[in-house]
Amino acid sequence: MDQTWVRIFGAGLVATLLIAGFVLFLKRGDRLAPQGSVLKERSIDLNENAALLLLDIRVINDSDVVMTVNHIKMVVETADGQLTGHTLGKSDLGATFGYFPLLGEKFNPALASDDEIPPRSKVDRMIAASFDAPLAIVDARKSVTVTIDDRTGATAEFHGK
Repeated sequence: MDQTWVRIFGAGLVATLLIAGFVLFLKRGDRLAPQGSVLKERSIDLNENAALLLLDIRVINDSDVVMTVNHIKMVVETADGQLTGHTLGKSDLGATFGYFPLLGEKFNPALASDDEIPPRSKVDRMIAASFDAPLAIVDARKSVTVTIDDRTGATAEFHGK
């Protein structure tokens, strides 16, 4: 009689684990966990106390959920601490290339709030931020950190030089 209960309990446990594993397998793409990288960095002097840092980035959305950009933040790590940039909008970024031809070509479209990154995709975009510091300090940075927040609270954080 004891063997029967052990077999029934074992079969029930195996069935429960199989069902739980199947559900987790089906829901694997429902969690938004974006990733990214910096492809190219450019900087230019705005005046003696301000500089513009422009980054071409790649954002990877490997989930089954659309990522909707809520906020973009760029922070530069300098020898003296951190500088938080003032992120430019799409129209300002587009006009920047007309004002500063030394920036070169515009390789990618701008990334801004309310932009959507489709599920299971990889997109190349451009972001820029102005910093209240001379160009020499921005160019001598230790690193730059880009944080892109989604409307749902998911965050992509990646680093460049």
